[in-house]
Amino acid sequence: ATAAKASFDLGTSVLNQAALVELLHTGALDRHLRRSRLNYRPKRELAANHLSSQLPNAVITGLEAGLNICVRLSQISEDQPLAAQLKSAGVRCEALSHYQQGLNPMLGLVIDITAITEGQLGTISVAIRDSERSQGCYPPGSLAEPIPYLLSMASWIRINDRAPP
Repeated sequence: ATAAKASFDLGTSVLNQAALVELLHTGALDRHLRRSRLNYRPKRELAANHLSSQLPNAVITGLEAGLNICVRLSQISEDQPLAAQLKSAGVRCEALSHYQQGLNPMLGLVIDITAITEGQLGTISVAIRDSERSQGCYPPGSLAEPIPYLLSMASWIRINDRAPP
């Protein structure tokens, strides 16, 4: 019977199951999730907006109510060294390829936003741009290089004398 239970519920303890039932029955889990979404939404939006503005080659994904941001990076050839560098700087993250199997995994980062600071967002942006540059994404100073601020449409046209690509 013990082996059957373990294979059926993947070995979850009875105490944990009873606690979950109580949270569901009383509505406490729903209240906790709603409160958490409200608490973490501004932080997630700040992180997503910052990374989007600083990293034009990156694709920012993930659940809007989630505690992680997925930054997909098509301009790098490996993401494990980048994740290791950021972890050593105190950023809670993992290489996106860590979660995949196969010959051509998507590359990028999964970043935990629960404890991220604005300073760490800058560290992440710089590390990704440096990684892209060192892996041959674009030469320093090229027009394709990410710029550290957003240009308005009018500024872009004034500088480049044409509409943006």
